[in-house]
Amino acid sequence: MEASDLSAARRPNRKPVLGRWQARGIELYTDLVFLGPTEGERTHLGCALGRKACYGGISVPVERTARLLEEIRITCEQRGCFARLLKLALLPVLILDGWKRDPISLVREQDLLEVLDDRLGNTSMMVAPQVADTDWHLRIPDPTLADATLDLLVQSAIRIRMERPTQPALRSSKTAPRV
Repeated sequence: MEASDLSAARRPNRKPVLGRWQARGIELYTDLVFLGPTEGERTHLGCALGRKACYGGISVPVERTARLLEEIRITCEQRGCFARLLKLALLPVLILDGWKRDPISLVREQDLLEVLDDRLGNTSMMVAPQVADTDWHLRIPDPTLADATLDLLVQSAIRIRMERPTQPALRSSKTAPRV
């Protein structure tokens, strides 16, 4: 959190971010979704908040969504996925990176819905998407499943919209000579 730029130039909404992750933040069991056109900075902020939770003694895994779903698929084929889904459900905090970046099958989306449903109201989650939130619904193969998944995530989460300029743009404007 210390290395994150929450300055006025970046214009994130500071109150939900900082207020959510104070001493009792994780006990509130709410989710965070980082939105906006800022490339990898959503992931950076999610990891910074996760690191703050680690300083408080809480384990915070960062999972790339596509890899997590592939791991669940393999686990289900080999020995059943109940134990893996239970382990995910019991994590106090989970960071999902690369949300909706890759195409997803109907079965994998159902697995993702199970993860979200098991965690809702019991644990915290941070989602760092790689595509615009307006495209999420189109990336889910079944409209009913899309509604269920997005309702579980978006309706219960604090949405933090990151706005331009990006960190690289800010750095280049500070170092570029003025003409």
